Amino acid sequence: TAGTTDVNGGTVAGTTTNTGTLTAENGAIFAAGITNSGSIKMASSTVGKDVTNLSEGSFSAQTSLIGGNITNSGTANVSSASWVIGNVTNNGNADVSGSVVNGTTTNTGTFTAEGGTLAAVANNGGTATLSDTTAGAVTNASGATFSATGGTLASAANSGTMTLGTGNTVSGMTTNTGTLTAEGGTLAAVANNGGTATLSDTTAGAVTNASGATFSATGGTLASAANSGTMTLGAGNTVSGDVTQTAGSLTLDGNTVDGTVAANGGTFDVASAGSTAGSLSGTASGTLDGTLDLTKASSTYSGGMSGSGGLTVSGGTETLTGANTYTGATTISGGTLALNGTGSIADSSTVDVAQNGMFDISQTNSGASVKDMGGAGGIDLGSQTLTLTAADPDTVYSGVASGSGGLTVSGGTETLSGANTYTGVTTVASGAGLSLPGSVAGALTTAGTTDVNGGTVAGTTTNTGTLT
Repeated sequence: TAGTTDVNGGTVAGTTTNTGTLTAENGAIFAAGITNSGSIKMASSTVGKDVTNLSEGSFSAQTSLIGGNITNSGTANVSSASWVIGNVTNNGNADVSGSVVNGTTTNTGTFTAEGGTLAAVANNGGTATLSDTTAGAVTNASGATFSATGGTLASAANSGTMTLGTGNTVSGMTTNTGTLTAEGGTLAAVANNGGTATLSDTTAGAVTNASGATFSATGGTLASAANSGTMTLGAGNTVSGDVTQTAGSLTLDGNTVDGTVAANGGTFDVASAGSTAGSLSGTASGTLDGTLDLTKASSTYSGGMSGSGGLTVSGGTETLTGANTYTGATTISGGTLALNGTGSIADSSTVDVAQNGMFDISQTNSGASVKDMGGAGGIDLGSQTLTLTAADPDTVYSGVASGSGGLTVSGGTETLSGANTYTGVTTVASGAGLSLPGSVAGALTTAGTTDVNGGTVAGTTTNTGTLT
């Protein structure tokens, strides 16, 4: 037809070719398919085979059944609970909102689905937009743009630009080599094999970030994270499992890791906003611009941490065996910080051991040096000597240092107000000072300035300095 045709409940047994205006309703049947370059509007009708809508064509179907494929180069609207048994191939402008497509939907034009069900989507070019739609496996090619809000996707593979918005769920794997953005959705697992992936307020399973890839997450929750590229875990993000760093760079910026940060390769940085982690392990070097708080430590870290930030142990036992040069405070608010072998924190501005904390140097090779010591917690010297190199006269150590080792004040002035039980020598170097309102169980040797102000020295006192 090149004119105006209305198939009102009728049947066309052969092929229908339209260049004019065609309407169909009330159970109309087009048994052998349709080719259209004009205008077709159908409702409650059936097409037995394929629909081909040419570039000049406008095809609309509501509450209708398409028994074959739809190939669209013009404008097609298949909506209101329509059903497509075959594939939809769109090179023009297609909208299948509220409909079911049993076959694969392939797009190189502009494609929209709001509600409805799609078996699979291959967005090979152009733009595809889904909202509150259930779809099977989705692929988005290089140069293509895909977005989904609400609804569920079986899986998502992106090489172009993909946005997974609020309420969207990907029940299978999400893979990316392009630009992936997820905001407020749920992803079962993420493999960022290249390109850039950015998650905000998103719940995700295991995340892997490959060499050369860039991944960031703010807010939301990840089950675990493994990084060989560039990864940033930002403000409000929580990883419920471990973060494993094998290569590349890892930035922790206002986040929480409930498991262990395993720094096995590359580098890691704790930004100025700080980070909370369960434990720290590995050999890779780190930079502390803020404070790293270990809440349930159970690991040995043999790398070295530098920077102006600090370290807090608030639970568990963390063991350091490397040369750490960070200059911020070391706080043991709970649990134990142990130095082992040649482990050191000599440049830390102070070590503050809270009442429930323990600073353990008993397994060091030749003792340990710290600048300043304060707090009410314990110090386990073992047979080693703890040296204070820049003690702050305003800092008071009121806890108990124990063991057969000793304490040396080589710089600054230290105040000991607790009942210390260590039996080694307390040494005050020339130019240094000690205020002792508390007690020491061993000998005292002082060449500096020492004030035993109501305190007790159980052993022999040897003075070559000034003693009051």
